[in-house]
Parts: sequence; C-alpha cells; structure tokens
Amino acid sequence: MEPESKEALEAELAKLTILKLRDLAHKNNVDIAGTIRKKDIIDKLLEAGIPLDSVKEISASKRGEEEKGAESEGREEKRQAEPEIVEKLPEKGETDEKKISEIREYIKTVVGNKPSFFAIDGELEAAVAKYDSGDYYGAIQDIQKARQKASDTYAHFRIYTNSVGINASEKVLEEAIARGTITQDKKKSLLENAMAGLVDGSTSRREETLDRLERGAIAAFDKIIGDLGSDIQLLQKKAADLQELGANVVPAMEAIGEADKLRLSLQIDRAKNVLANANGLLKQAEKVRVEELKYSIPRIRSMIEDGKLIGLDISEPEKELDKASYYLERGELKPCVDSLSKAGSEADRILNQGLAADPELRQNLLNKAKVVVQELGPSLAEAHSYGIDASEAYHYVSNAQIAINRQDPVNAMKFSRRIEELSKQYAEDLKILKEKSIHVDKARCSKCGQDMLYDYINGIRRCANCGTVSKR
Repeated sequence: MEPESKEALEAELAKLTILKLRDLAHKNNVDIAGTIRKKDIIDKLLEAGIPLDSVKEISASKRGEEEKGAESEGREEKRQAEPEIVEKLPEKGETDEKKISEIREYIKTVVGNKPSFFAIDGELEAAVAKYDSGDYYGAIQDIQKARQKASDTYAHFRIYTNSVGINASEKVLEEAIARGTITQDKKKSLLENAMAGLVDGSTSRREETLDRLERGAIAAFDKIIGDLGSDIQLLQKKAADLQELGANVVPAMEAIGEADKLRLSLQIDRAKNVLANANGLLKQAEKVRVEELKYSIPRIRSMIEDGKLIGLDISEPEKELDKASYYLERGELKPCVDSLSKAGSEADRILNQGLAADPELRQNLLNKAKVVVQELGPSLAEAHSYGIDASEAYHYVSNAQIAINRQDPVNAMKFSRRIEELSKQYAEDLKILKEKSIHVDKARCSKCGQDMLYDYINGIRRCANCGTVSKR
C-alpha cells in the first residue's frame, strides 16, 4: 500500500468508534481477539490492508446515526449541570440490544486483560541506569520508550477500570431492583448510557456517563444496606470495650467481620443473620466475664482474710474490693475490673511482704495448697470421665503445682481456692447428670461386656462398670 493511501486509510479509521472498528474487522475477517485499545485495532486493520471504500461505507453509516441522535444528545448536554444520583436520569438512548450485546462482549474481553505497570518500571530503571552512567543518548531513547509505554498502559488502565466499574455497578443495581429501591427503567438508562459512552463517546462523555452510573449504584447501595453499617460499627465498639475488660470476644469479632463482608457483597439478609449471631456471642462473652468477676471477688476476699489472720494491715485492698462489689452489682463492669485489679495486686504485695517475715506460716500455706490439689484430684478425674469439661480446673492445678514448687504461697493458695470452687461446680453438674441418666436396654459394653451402659444428657454413653465412654 502506498504511503499516501495508508495515511488516508488510517485517518478514516481514526474517525470510527471502537465498536465500528470491531464490526469492520469482523466483516473483513481480521482477527482482533484480545485487542482492547483503539490504536491496536487500527494497527491490525492497516496491517490486513482492508479497502478504503469499506471504511468509508462504515463512516457514512456512523454519520447518519450521529445525526439521528443529535437532538437527544443536545437534551443530554443541558442536563449535565444537574446534581444527579439516581432520581434524575438522562433520556433513554437509542442503543439497541445488538449493540449492547456487542459492548458486553467488548467489556468481557477488557476485564480479562488486566493492565500491568511492571514493564514501565523496567524501562524507567534502564533509562535511569544509563543516565547515571553518563549514557545520555541511551537515556533519552529509553525514557521515550518508558513514556510511550506509560501512555499506552494508562489508556488500557482507564478502559479496564471503566469496564470493571460498569460490571460492578450493574450487579449493585440488579440487587437494588430485586429489593425495590430502584426501577428497571432507571437501571437500564444509567447502564446503557455508560456502556455506549465507553465505546462511542468522547473522553468527557465516557467519564460523565460512568460517573452517573457509579454514583447511582452507590446511592442504591446505601438504600439497600440501610442501618446495617451503623449496626456493625456499634457491635465492633462493643466488642472492643468487652475485650478491654478481659472478655473473650474472638468468635464475635470473627462473626462481625463475616457480616461486614456479606454486607459489602450485598448479601444483606445473611449479613443481618450473622450480625444477630455476633450480638448473641457478645452477650454470652459479657455474661461469662461477669461470672468470672463474681468468682474473683470471693477469692480475693479470702486472701484479704488470710492477711488479717496473720496481723497484716490489708485495709486498702479491702476498700478496693468493696468498690468492685458495688460496681458489679450496678453492672458497671469497667470500674469493677479496675478496682478488682487494684485489690488483687495490692493484696498480693502485702501478703508476700508479710509471709517473707514468717517462714513457718509460709510453709503452712504451701502445705494447705498441696492438700487441696491432692484431695480434689480424684473428683476432677471423675467429672472428666462423665464428659464434663474440667480443663479449667486442670489448668489451675498445673499453676498451683508450679507455685508450690517455686515456694510461692500466695499464688499457691489463690489457685487452690479456684480449684475448690470449680470442684464444687463440677460436683453439682455431676449430680444432675447421674439423676437424669437412662439405662440402655439390651446393650453391652464393648470393653467389659457388662449390661451397665447409661446415656447422659450431655450426649455421652458410659459404662458404670469399667468407665468406658462413647458418643451416642
């Protein structure tokens, strides 16, 4: 092809929109699969040497369409200054289903070709290296390559992000239609204007129609989620407050995080259900923490009484403990935890100082803790054999043993008291299990062969003869 003819052909091709170029390629059997940018499509058409007459024919049909749409375009321009979100919409364009289908195919191709700026970094690094070494001519050449590649990649980036924005907005608007927060006509007008702007419009037209679509989707999203976002923030704050008080809020925080993800993906009903579950978990965590505080108060009270018995001035921690009890009764957990912490640490300090001056008393307290650990061991084992979770008590047994070995009577007694409390609780639970047990008829133990199997309300089956436990 002569240079003059090629220039004329390129000039005609440049006048066409992306859709017209793709249509031209299809009619002339030019493979443009995976080609996104207008410039690249034109290059392939030039390389294929398509006839100029064919291009002019397409151009003529394009001009006819533009004349037909001039009036509606004028109406559109008048509305550009309007603060539009969803309620005010441009006139419905004359975009037919065939064209929309073609645009969807184009968008699908674009979304499948994510842009990367990695190559630009390579060109730029090469240019800088040459500049630093004094090769200024080479630096100019490489910086020109980097600049051209950046321009090409940025153009790809704009088309890619516009396409993703259109797809994401459509998903949001579809959910809005299902929930009655927007009409089908409003969604169709917003979407088709943005799609037509992507392939047919000027740069300003493309950005304006996309902005309308995305703002419309955001407004619809806000209507859909309603107060859900605020509810999530409130539970997040509640979880943080409880965590500060020493409550275990990990399961609740995980549920809140899941609810937020569901909210963002517009699975609103599921999000609300998960959030309700999270709220329940927080209430349970608060309840457990209150029970822990209730157990802590008598334990520290016993430490204070021990101090009084050996003639120590332990009035300050006693005052703090009284405050903690008062706050707990009023449901004021934060000041309760603060006062309880002060009472416990101060009582520990005073007792340790007092016991350091009385070795005999120190040894007596260690011996008492040893007795508790030894005597309650069998009852803990029995509770465990009936499926009762005695892990907390065994944790304190381990801590008590460590304190005894370290000759630390204060902590030894503290842990042994907790073991006593838990042992009493397990004994009550065990009594209820035994009272409500049911003998299993016509069944024998797989280990000892005796007809002594019983089902318990905690879901286990146990042999009363050999103690073998299994799930029902």
